[in-house]
Amino acid sequence: MARKPSGLTLILIATAVAGAAGYGIQILVPAAVGPDAFVVFAAFWSALYLVISALSGVQQEFTRATRPGLSVEAQGDGSAPAQVHRHVARTFAALAAGMVFIVVTATGYLWVPLVIPGRSFALAIPLAFGAASYVLVATLCGTLYGIKRFAALAWLTSVDSVLRLIAISISLLLGADIIGLAWAIAVPFPLTIVLVWGFIRRGLVGASRVDSGLRTLGWNSLRTVIAGAATGVLISGFPFLVTVTSVGSDKVQLATLVLAVTLTRAPLIIPMLALQSYLVVRFRDAGTRFWRELVAVVLGVAALAAALGVVAWLIGPWVLDVVFGGKYVVGGATLGILVASAGLTGALCVSGPAVLALGRHLNFTAGWVAAAAVTVAVLLLPLALEPKALLALSLGPAAGFLVHVVALSRIRRAAHRSVD
Repeated sequence: MARKPSGLTLILIATAVAGAAGYGIQILVPAAVGPDAFVVFAAFWSALYLVISALSGVQQEFTRATRPGLSVEAQGDGSAPAQVHRHVARTFAALAAGMVFIVVTATGYLWVPLVIPGRSFALAIPLAFGAASYVLVATLCGTLYGIKRFAALAWLTSVDSVLRLIAISISLLLGADIIGLAWAIAVPFPLTIVLVWGFIRRGLVGASRVDSGLRTLGWNSLRTVIAGAATGVLISGFPFLVTVTSVGSDKVQLATLVLAVTLTRAPLIIPMLALQSYLVVRFRDAGTRFWRELVAVVLGVAALAAALGVVAWLIGPWVLDVVFGGKYVVGGATLGILVASAGLTGALCVSGPAVLALGRHLNFTAGWVAAAAVTVAVLLLPLALEPKALLALSLGPAAGFLVHVVALSRIRRAAHRSVD
């Protein structure tokens, strides 16, 4: 009898599919629309995924809080009976999605003029729709992670990314403007749930319990959402932030930098982001192996980043020239440093789940907020565009990782004292 693939294997395969689809989008769009229009597309994409990064905190909290089976008695804050805990995920998702839609629609008028003047309402609506829909995706994925239904998760991840590639490809063929592309980015979130739900519902409904009531989940999720927002500043939201903080910069140079940041860092960061909830579960259930597994994963990320950095340094400029025909030119040293800085972000993507798995929500949030604060502070410095971006991408995650390491060290010392 053939052995079933492990959960890690399934998630990595799905991540590879999602990464390939994402690469396809990032190659198709700049090649089709040119540098000026790509800056606009990249800013909108980055803004949407900045919001989604924040909302990914919902997924991480549901991953931590969800266990297989039904609760026998009230748990967590003790404010609700078992029957309420059965449906708390559904209630939370509906309420949070509605709130997100309202808030993002209202605040969209503040940020959209920075991207495309005069198109506030037309762009705020697809962004709010995509963000609200992602709350449903995050709750569902967090629940599936908590009960270790990795095959269903792999399908969700793969279908969502492939649908988005198809939608954007069709939009480009039809000559859609930025509004059409915005809807092509947003619609796959709810459509994925509709398409996959019939296949995963049977193994999900009634198969999980949540260790907290609605109030506790809301408070914990708020803290993980803050950390998620900080994650977005470092990763998906970085092109948007560098665009906003670099008003007056040469558009071709800005587009080139945004493209280089997106393409070179993705091979390491996309898998690490995809594995956040997996790592929470792994560290949560590691027991006495916790510290050994934590160190092993961090060292693995560091070694991979070093190797990829050398590759980017040596052949990165040639690859960009072949793919884009000389439209986007970046030096090998810059590409190598970008990839190496991704290793620092990857290490932060390991220390964060480790801290969260121990139930230290405040330390988890503090690390990501510190990383985001340093990143934004560096972007506001009066420096040239390229060195400013490289410093921000390096110093920010290093600061956040240091905060997590200090917290983990204190936890370990406290554990040793309790044993003694």
